[in-house]
Amino acid sequence: MNNSQVTRLWEVDFLRGLAIIMMVIFHLAYDLDYFRIYEIDLSHGFWFYLARFTASLFLLLVGI
Repeated sequence: MNNSQVTRLWEVDFLRGLAIIMMVIFHLAYDLDYFRIYEIDLSHGFWFYLARFTASLFLLLVGI
């Protein structure tokens, strides 16, 4: 391996993929609630914390 090559951290790539999947799941639930297909309370409980954790994970990964 050359010294000029930068190695990628698979853990960061894994977390990026996980964050994208979590964002897609949350936005699917949001759309289902918004279009009144299925009523989901997004302002409390699991969905509330999923949205906050996903946003925090994205912000953390931006800094890495």
